[in-house]
Amino acid sequence: MIPRRFLDESMRNRGRRQQPAASAEVRIAPDGVAYTKIEFVEFFGSTREWDQAAARKAASDALNAAIPPPAPNAPAPSPLPKGAKDPTADVVLDTKATKATSGVVIDAWSSFEVLYVPDKQEAQAVAELAANERAANVEAQDDELMAVEAIYERETRYVAEGPEAGADDGRRRPKVVELCVPLLERVEGADAHVARVVVPPGLRGLPQTSGLHCADDGLFALTTLPPLVLRLRRPLTYPSRSPPVVALRCAWLSDEELAHLATQLDEVFATSLGMPAICEAVEWLRSSALSSLPSLVLDHLALPATPAAATTGAALENTRLAVAGRAARWPRSAPEVLSALCAHAQSDSERLWREKLHTCGVCFEEHASLDCVRFIRCKHTFCKGCVGTYFESLMADGAASALNCPEPSCRAAANPFEVKALLSPALYERYEKLQTDTCLSAMQDVVWCPRCEYPAFLVEGDESTGARTATAGGPTDSDRGAGRRLALCGSCAFSFCCECRLAWHGLAPCANLATRWRNADEQGREELRRKYGKSVVDEVESAEWMLKHTKPCPNCSTSVEKNGGCNHITCRHCNFEWCWLCNCKYQPGHYRKGSGTGCEQFSQDFFDELDLTREEFDARFVVLNHM
Repeated sequence: MIPRRFLDESMRNRGRRQQPAASAEVRIAPDGVAYTKIEFVEFFGSTREWDQAAARKAASDALNAAIPPPAPNAPAPSPLPKGAKDPTADVVLDTKATKATSGVVIDAWSSFEVLYVPDKQEAQAVAELAANERAANVEAQDDELMAVEAIYERETRYVAEGPEAGADDGRRRPKVVELCVPLLERVEGADAHVARVVVPPGLRGLPQTSGLHCADDGLFALTTLPPLVLRLRRPLTYPSRSPPVVALRCAWLSDEELAHLATQLDEVFATSLGMPAICEAVEWLRSSALSSLPSLVLDHLALPATPAAATTGAALENTRLAVAGRAARWPRSAPEVLSALCAHAQSDSERLWREKLHTCGVCFEEHASLDCVRFIRCKHTFCKGCVGTYFESLMADGAASALNCPEPSCRAAANPFEVKALLSPALYERYEKLQTDTCLSAMQDVVWCPRCEYPAFLVEGDESTGARTATAGGPTDSDRGAGRRLALCGSCAFSFCCECRLAWHGLAPCANLATRWRNADEQGREELRRKYGKSVVDEVESAEWMLKHTKPCPNCSTSVEKNGGCNHITCRHCNFEWCWLCNCKYQPGHYRKGSGTGCEQFSQDFFDELDLTREEFDARFVVLNHM
């Protein structure tokens, strides 16, 4: 379909656009306005619509040439109302297409030309209609279309509209009506499924199969299947003399099965000749289509034999011939069919979620889907207010990497789109910065510049000579082991040693400043301040303090300070839970007496903080956790 924003823009510019030059070629766009090629590119974004306008013009000219003049006693059609769309803009093909190298576009419907353009036999039959019979057919079609819209409102759409050839009143009617007919109802439940599709081993690792349950035999279970797509064109001889022109497309039925359904539809229309029968045909598809296919095994659906999309000339020609009939499978290749099945299952799941009320697992109140967030990775649902408050509290502690699903048994991380929808712009900007810093810190070849705190990259060195292979003219080293110690800041061009974080010192070993600082007296420390600067010495002091008061996390080596509380520690960086005393991973019952760990839940600093002895604490309090 043409993007609506382009159509709206073209209509806004309709009154103020300049008239094209007399020599410039113009074509009719779907909005009924004539544009030059340059204007097509400007309003529609590409020349694709320009090419389709030429195809529509050619089809319209062929239609006008094929239709004979009306009967002598038939009144002339009324002129189009002022401002009506041009008749040449009646057919819009909006299905995904396969494009050959020659520029020929093959889609699911356009090759079946009778669906859009009447043949000569039909045009002759229309010309022979009496005026009263033609008017009666038009009225019956309008009444039937109103009924179809009322009964199948969500399943119906119009693919093309325009003044019907040979009609008397000049009114614009839907030429091609599309109905999406579900042949199976969706099922709910952990192990429930309506069908299982056989996926070859080469396609089981595709991203689109990640959300499907796969059995050991390679059968993927589906809780819903895409609908059968039925398109109809109602000639002016319908319903008095002929049935509508019908075309069928489906992703999981074969060409032979669809052809059988088309034949059955012919019988349905034949038994109701003289009366509108579209609703009857749709109900037959809903209730009896699958039972009329004895060879169809829903628990063992097969993908097409074509392994990939058609790209060669012969394959494209075979595809064109297949979709030139009224019943054809679409898409044609196995990966495309698998993608269509998975995409429909996901969209249907999202639709059902949007239509339901959800109970938040935090506040235990019911909320509409608009007020809820559904985590993509785990599918858990909570109200936005609870999750937003939870994320804001984590961001206040700087725990950007801990924005996970609030479900206690789930540790699925929220993706950036979910976080952005729940945080204020300022908090989300801080979240992005913290996440970027975390990712850069985890890179083995990135360090932080001590001068401007900008990421600096380690300079590669030759393994045999240790020579630099980075920016020419900068510092070099000939020591073999120094090739990965030199870091160069991309912001301030500061060259420094990544081990001691000082200015690059070439072959000289890194001074053990921490040891020298510990062993120096006040005069010696003052000398170190003067020589290396206050910031470097402050860093040494900070490192000494961290060495004395912190411990590295056993999982990610981030320094963790324990400033009170029990010995059960949770790392703010990676959420790893461990014991402060033994550095082992925490397991429930770790501090229970008789567990064999020998660790106490509370150390002496905890009792000092409460101003109680251990015996007084045990006499006055009972610890319920870890039990």
